[in-house]
Amino acid sequence: MLQKGRCLSCKSKISRQYPITELLTGLTFFAIFWKFYPSIESVIFYWTVASFLIVISVYDFRHQIIPNGLVYFLIFLSLFPVFFSAGGGNWSFFGNWKFEIGNSGLLSRLLAGVVFGGFFVSLWLASKGRWMGLGDAKLALGIGWLLGFPAGIIAILFSFWLGAIVGVFLLLFLPKKFTLKSRIPFGPFLCLGTMVDILFYGDIIKIYFYFLNLWT
Repeated sequence: MLQKGRCLSCKSKISRQYPITELLTGLTFFAIFWKFYPSIESVIFYWTVASFLIVISVYDFRHQIIPNGLVYFLIFLSLFPVFFSAGGGNWSFFGNWKFEIGNSGLLSRLLAGVVFGGFFVSLWLASKGRWMGLGDAKLALGIGWLLGFPAGIIAILFSFWLGAIVGVFLLLFLPKKFTLKSRIPFGPFLCLGTMVDILFYGDIIKIYFYFLNLWT
């Protein structure tokens, strides 16, 4: 702000991407700390996961591609809750590290990754790459292993809902820039759905059962 949005030396305009990304990263880190403290190991783990999700989102948004190096490392991180889970969804590693999302065990998490990744691969094959990229399938594999069932399903559903809402908004309010043939990267929506799930899974389940009880 002091530099009025320009580089101090060459006076070139600084993209809005940088302050927006830094602000969202700070808010995300604070939310993760608020949720998982005092389990410092959990805080560090999800800070790392969030960092990769944010970088993947920004890169896919700008270039409409998800770099293999980023998504492969995220998949590697997602293996931690797969192989260190302890039955009921809470797992301890290096002291007081607790994984608190969902109730998936080892087989459930492995299956979730295969199912989600396979679903996106089928979309990629059916559309010959027009609907989804193969990078989205790799990302979905990591999300499945990270969240398992049923949390992963909620993350995927949120991703599609958010994508649909944004798509309709762009068609209605920016018709000159976006049409039904425009390509909108889906990676950012997958990452956003995953972060919503990590931070608010318990609240989402409570709301679901509240409305289910009202309906029944």
